[in-house]
Amino acid sequence: MNPQTTEERLAASRAVIAERLAARRQHPPPSPLAATVTVLAHDHPWALVSVVAAAGGLLAATRPWRWAFRPAFATGLLSQLAWRALSARRDPPAQ
Repeated sequence: MNPQTTEERLAASRAVIAERLAARRQHPPPSPLAATVTVLAHDHPWALVSVVAAAGGLLAATRPWRWAFRPAFATGLLSQLAWRALSARRDPPAQ
């Protein structure tokens, strides 16, 4: 293996970046979130797996399906939201 000079490595890096940009222009991701996840999955797959596992663990620990769809909870929440929305829509006092 012969050592490369800094200029050769820089030129090779620029070529790789240009290739990736050209490929990305041909097939753009559908959304910014998809682009972020794609880059994260490509560059740091274990970090992505860790984040997804943590999110799944949080979802399993909190079990939102047990408390979010109870009629009493929904009624109380909806009445408070409606009251705040209606009180915010009041016209300011006339001067």
